[in-house]
Amino acid sequence: MTDSLEPPYTFDKLRTAKKKEVIKEINNQLENFERLPIGGSDKAVHALNAQFLMQELARRDQNRQANTMVACTIVITFLTFVLVWRSLCGH
Repeated sequence: MTDSLEPPYTFDKLRTAKKKEVIKEINNQLENFERLPIGGSDKAVHALNAQFLMQELARRDQNRQANTMVACTIVITFLTFVLVWRSLCGH
């Protein structure tokens, strides 16, 4: 794991980290969570860290989906324009 994703997490660290790094750190935080005894003072910290990282992955997926939707909308708009143009020009 690179030093880029060691706690404390910052907005910039989360944005620039690669997906594999984020997943590896999620697994690391969950392993630390499981190793601690019930009532361990750091247990909640590891769970919260894992949750932050999972939310970052969800944000990335949502951005990818939104970008795909925008691209599809642009293509559909262009194709609609072409169809209207062809029907008006009589081709």
